[in-house]
Amino acid sequence: MLKSVINRIPFKSLLLCGLLLPAATALQAADLYILPSGAGSKDGTSWENAKAGTRADFQAAWDALTPGDTLFVGSGTYDDAPGIKAEKGGAEGKPLRLVGVDRGTGLPLLTSNFDKNKPDKTGAGFFDAPLGVSNFEIEGFRLKNYRIGVYMRGRNSNIRISKLDIQEAREGIRSEGGGTIQNPAAASNNVHVSDCRFVKFTKRGIRLQGGNYNWKIERCHADAGGKEWFTEPFHMGFQVANKSLKDSPFEHHIEFYDCVALNSYHEPAEGKAYWNADGFCAEAKVTHLRYVRCVAMHNTDGGWDDKSDGPEFIDCVSIDNKENFRLWGRNIPAKMKNVLSAYAHKRGGSGPETGLWLLGSLEAENCTFLGNSTQITADAEKASPDAKLVFRNCLFAGGKLGAAAKAQMENSVVSDPDGKTVDVGIAAPKGTLWNNITPDFNSTTYPDKGFSSTRWSK
Repeated sequence: MLKSVINRIPFKSLLLCGLLLPAATALQAADLYILPSGAGSKDGTSWENAKAGTRADFQAAWDALTPGDTLFVGSGTYDDAPGIKAEKGGAEGKPLRLVGVDRGTGLPLLTSNFDKNKPDKTGAGFFDAPLGVSNFEIEGFRLKNYRIGVYMRGRNSNIRISKLDIQEAREGIRSEGGGTIQNPAAASNNVHVSDCRFVKFTKRGIRLQGGNYNWKIERCHADAGGKEWFTEPFHMGFQVANKSLKDSPFEHHIEFYDCVALNSYHEPAEGKAYWNADGFCAEAKVTHLRYVRCVAMHNTDGGWDDKSDGPEFIDCVSIDNKENFRLWGRNIPAKMKNVLSAYAHKRGGSGPETGLWLLGSLEAENCTFLGNSTQITADAEKASPDAKLVFRNCLFAGGKLGAAAKAQMENSVVSDPDGKTVDVGIAAPKGTLWNNITPDFNSTTYPDKGFSSTRWSK
């Protein structure tokens, strides 16, 4: 019966079907699999026939993917593991995916040979996306001793990066915008980074420069490693850097949620005085930065060193940095809501320790400034003459007001530096750990004022 049906189909139609069938097959998903030593036939079509985790197999597997495909990498250790040069991405709605899978012994661990004392000459890059490569996702890897985790060279869009644990590296994630003044929209955009850890690095956890926009970075933890990992300048947890090029646009619309930046360290060369290492850093002409429930602690310069215009801080905490907040923008007022700045601590270098240093205007609501030797500092020579400071329902305790003495106070409470005049009812001492700060800094005396964990995201 089948033979008679086929016999009635014109030869030309059969020929067309024959030509079209391979094309249709090529459009179907063809996921690939990798294990450290491979398995079975090692053709990569399943876990039972996984490719081996060699440099050549990693690259060949990525090159073989088509839009919508996934390269799965299983548990185990991949020593001297490769970097992937992603010469192609996926298509809109059909990303290429690189996914590490815990098959019982943890997420895959990939290692390279980065040496912190030779930071620009050692170690591989794990994932390199050339100019214009877009529509890809990376998830679920442990990387150790890589020079850089993910490097996007510019004009990369529609990207998701999650669950990377990158230790002992130079940089975790770096993105060049690649836009121009004539075409700023071409810069890297629509990028979501989540649940990543960057522990012990010599430069930065995340670095954006050259016009990136529409980024969301959430639940990322950057611990620079302190003095032990200071081998070159610009030890920064998260940096929105700009590129300072005449033909390059500026970063904008970058959002941070639930991010932590710890232990950035710097000691200058002989004859220099300024110690420069920040938790969060943003350069001039950046706009529309938003920080929500973020924490910066134990950095030798700023918890935040932010030169952008009009940054917003919501439910943020900065403790034990030389300057807990350092805000340079003068064109658009900065905004703070339910923010804590406590126990500023100068470890060395020039400049005073302070809870907040700023040049422009600030609108602050339900904020607490606690135990800073000087609560607010406004640079007398550089500050905007029109700067206006407004504090609503804020608490000041245990330090000199500084510039805040001339601020507009609305329903705020100010205690003397020795704390005897007003007890604001905050129990937290110096040395409180970053992951145990929120309830300890609530005021029991003035629960409607100052920072409180009960107001987070409300």
